Amino acid sequence: MLIKIDLSGKPTTIPQGQFEHIEKHLESIVEKVPQAFIGIDILLIGRQVHTDRWIVDLLGLDNNGNTVIIELKRNESPREIVSQAISYCSYFHRNGNLEQLNRIAEDYFGQISDEGLLIRKKIKERFGTFPATLNKKQIIVLIAEHFPNDILDDLKRVA
Repeated sequence: MLIKIDLSGKPTTIPQGQFEHIEKHLESIVEKVPQAFIGIDILLIGRQVHTDRWIVDLLGLDNNGNTVIIELKRNESPREIVSQAISYCSYFHRNGNLEQLNRIAEDYFGQISDEGLLIRKKIKERFGTFPATLNKKQIIVLIAEHFPNDILDDLKRVA
């Protein structure tokens, strides 16, 4: 069950059919202040990024140049989240080179650049320096109302 609190402070239950709208709204909020939700400072470089199997809700880079994949689930997280997380890590491990990440950033920021210059510029602006290695590891952040214990156990094993 999701509850919203209006401007007067009154709580209201959100009907099940409106969850999809709420997920998109939550995605917009996380996009504006990702550090508040995930606890680390990142540079967002993509929203609704297509991979070979699924679509990543939000994609960013941390100050070490690691990809940070943020996935939002509107209800209880289904078992498929484990394979989805593995798939995202695998995809960006294989495809997260400077050129690919720069293309994603170009789409997100609506700018074009040559030879990875946009992503270099954005990372330097955000963190003050460009890391020696880009995409050394992939970090998955899952945000959901609830994760069943068996899914949490599975995720710990692949982390």
